[in-house]
Amino acid sequence: MKKVLSIILALVFCLTLFACVKPEDENTPESPADDNKPEPPTIIHKVYNLSSERDVANIKINGRSKLGTDGIHCDSSVSGIEFNAYVEGDLTLTLNVSQSTNLNENIKNECYFTLYIDGVRSETRLKADAGDNTLTLASFETGAVHNVKLVKQTGAHGALCTLKSMEFTGYFAEKPADKELLVEFVGDSITVGYGNLCTGADPQRGHPIMQDGTKSFAYLTAEKLGADISSMCVSGMGVAKGHRQFTADEFFDATSFYRDPSEKYTATRKADVVVINLGTNDQSKQADMVELVNKVISLVKLVRQKHGNNVPIVWVHGMMGNGRWEDISFALEKQLGGTEKNIYSLALPQNSEGGGGHPGLTAHEGASVALSEFIKNTVLGK
Repeated sequence: MKKVLSIILALVFCLTLFACVKPEDENTPESPADDNKPEPPTIIHKVYNLSSERDVANIKINGRSKLGTDGIHCDSSVSGIEFNAYVEGDLTLTLNVSQSTNLNENIKNECYFTLYIDGVRSETRLKADAGDNTLTLASFETGAVHNVKLVKQTGAHGALCTLKSMEFTGYFAEKPADKELLVEFVGDSITVGYGNLCTGADPQRGHPIMQDGTKSFAYLTAEKLGADISSMCVSGMGVAKGHRQFTADEFFDATSFYRDPSEKYTATRKADVVVINLGTNDQSKQADMVELVNKVISLVKLVRQKHGNNVPIVWVHGMMGNGRWEDISFALEKQLGGTEKNIYSLALPQNSEGGGGHPGLTAHEGASVALSEFIKNTVLGK
């Protein structure tokens, strides 16, 4: 009897112990740490087609550049691209440089670029000749994620540019975010940086080799403000009359006037401030006063049609002389309402150290200090 009782007690103990042991459930989820662990990106060698929306999805396109059927069109000065990418070895870019059919001048058809890697500016200019080019942007011995920014130094008057493909081993990382501010510049040779890399009567002063838009007062101002930049500038342009067959409002109204003057620009991102620097060519070509005043009004209205009815406008003047300032000022103050309507003006120091009597590098730097402080303290800080 005692033996039977011992067996029964042993069985009860085993059943109790078994009941306390929780069996593993096949459907029990993994720990949160494992569940949230991202899949590592695939490192591949690939040629990215820059006319494909999918391939350019993580590329930030700067300025009035646009995605075309043949690649990214970067025509205006200081336009370009920026991206983050893990890269092993060479990073190469193919592009095409051409000249506008609207341009009938003996300007050498070549294009220069400024390259930034992880925010550090390369002092070596990248050059692309007319036709198709392949540029090695960088070579990395060890694979890592880098920020790469390519900025066109040359204005559309000197060269049109289409970025066609990019090749590297690695993968695109997160697309760079837009900066808090966007400043758009409308101007002539001063703003585009004409002759800022030479002095006096240098025979190449009007050619791309002697111009660097990334050392113009416009680009330097945007850098000091920590802003994105768009530039609609061309040498010789006037408000009403200049050395071009078109006026500033016609040029501004197009996405890329030299590529296709009929394609009207629609701002996908509104500018926070628009800076205009025009009048020098109206003075040299003796524009009619009434026509000049009317064209100033037309340009301001067009700017606000693109960027909003109350976008602040700063008209800068004085870097190459008077520039018909009395007539322009009359239009801005008496006809358009001046500061009460968010329209400002700023005189910048006159300077003729650069090529063809244009401002030199020191002048561009000084102007950028004055303008960036004016925008911060007077325009945006009020």
